[in-house]
Parts: sequence; C-alpha cells; structure tokens
Amino acid sequence: MIVSSLTLDNARNAFRRVVTTDHRADAVIENIRVHFKTGARTRTSPDIDDVINEALAVVRDQLRRHRVAVQADVNKQLPRIRGEQVQLQQVLVNLITNAIDSMATKNGERILSIRSEVHHSRYVMVSVEDTGKV
Repeated sequence: MIVSSLTLDNARNAFRRVVTTDHRADAVIENIRVHFKTGARTRTSPDIDDVINEALAVVRDQLRRHRVAVQADVNKQLPRIRGEQVQLQQVLVNLITNAIDSMATKNGERILSIRSEVHHSRYVMVSVEDTGKV
C-alpha cells in the first residue's frame, strides 16, 4: 500500500490538533481542580488577545464545520488584565459555542464578530456577536 505525503501531512496535522486540544483540556481540568482547593487560585495578567486566539483555536473545527466566518477586531493597545487565563478562555469558548449553535440552522452568511476594546477608559471589554437567530 502506497501512502501519499499529502495523506501523511494531513494525519500529522490532525495529530498535532489532537495534542493541542488535549493540552487545553488538561488546563481546563486543572483549573477546575484548583477551584476546589482553598486559596489556590492562580491569577495572572494574561493578554486578552491571547485569550481570544486560544478560545478561537479550541472551536476552530466547529467554526469550519458550520461554515462560520470570524471577524476579530482586537485592540493591540489594551492594558493587561488580572484574572485566570483558562477560566476567561472557557467563558469565551462558551459564548462562541452558543453563537455557533445559534447560527447552525441559519441560511446565508454566518459571521461571528469578536471585539476587544477599552471601555470607559479603565475596563477591558470583549464582545461576541453573531448573525444567528434572536
């Protein structure tokens, strides 16, 4: 049996995505464990753009499968925030997943818009909008 290099490349890429997803799942599970330990929360100063990109990476296959276009309008000048990166990422994953579900049965364009901005000169705000049903 002869296997083309294209097939091997596809298999390698799929395996890399599985490993990356596994690492993210481990981080989410570890975050849940930490919440059950008293005083063990790890707050950091994550870059919100990194949090957004990680959340989009988690749902990339769902976005592709449901033919959802992503418009990310991120602000590179945002201040660092204080929080738990994995927890913030999970909130965004949930919002994005809800948006995908809302658009799944919609005909026409399916657009997910994510925007990060400074709100009232002191707060970082991330908004998630979709073209799904109300």
